[in-house]
Amino acid sequence: MSAKRVFEGKHVLVLERGGWQFVERKKAKEAVAVIARTPDGKLIFTEQFRHPVGARVIDWPAGLVGDEGNDDPAETARRELSEETGFTCK
Repeated sequence: MSAKRVFEGKHVLVLERGGWQFVERKKAKEAVAVIARTPDGKLIFTEQFRHPVGARVIDWPAGLVGDEGNDDPAETARRELSEETGFTCK
């Protein structure tokens, strides 16, 4: 069953198939999540409000690979960790 194109924007494509609608990113096709520890061994999480669930959620720092240029997964992971938490890694 092929998907019907509902909307196409600069960054996303909205498709419908079998009564379900879903979004595809046009540039980024991969994602990373970072499991990091502080120097004293504590795990690093983020806390963000997520509209779909109407609540704050605790999650790993994460991001889309290729969303900002031609980053590889390791570079994306380092950038997202720094942007979302202020921590850096090698």
